[in-house]
Amino acid sequence: TEAGSYSSTAGGFGWSDRVGSARFTLTGSRTETGGFSQTSAGIEDDPYQRDALTARIAAPLGARATIEASARHADALTAFDGFSQEGAHTVDATQTLAHVALTVGGAERFTHRVGLRHVRSRRLTSGSFPSGIRGRLSAAEWLGTWDASPRHEMTFGTSLEEEHADFRDFAERA
Repeated sequence: TEAGSYSSTAGGFGWSDRVGSARFTLTGSRTETGGFSQTSAGIEDDPYQRDALTARIAAPLGARATIEASARHADALTAFDGFSQEGAHTVDATQTLAHVALTVGGAERFTHRVGLRHVRSRRLTSGSFPSGIRGRLSAAEWLGTWDASPRHEMTFGTSLEEEHADFRDFAERA
């Protein structure tokens, strides 16, 4: 836990465990600040807060393969005062990520890693110019690693991504 100027606090936790050969991890964090003023009058603080939670599991599948899965969710809120051109408004943003990967040892000194990732994002803005943006990204990726010698390895790979963004204002979403 940390505390600082501008009514700022930050804290986090982490937990990990092992059951047999499977590994589990859970982490979380929170950041919050009362904000600061950029005007000479010094009366217009812009507070911010952000929460995040991440979970991960990894387990062997036989002697030469491992599967990993992870998920992350983050939520942030910024509240701006009326001193900007837009007037008083907020920005509320969230992001959720899910990832799974399989790593397999192939021939001697060579490994393959295949992964799938999906991310969803949302950003909503209030005030004089309200807007909403929703997005998603899906990806498949492959990495190959060759241990050329005890001190050198070569990694190469490819990925395919599809991204979509939906821009609408609040009236259309209601």
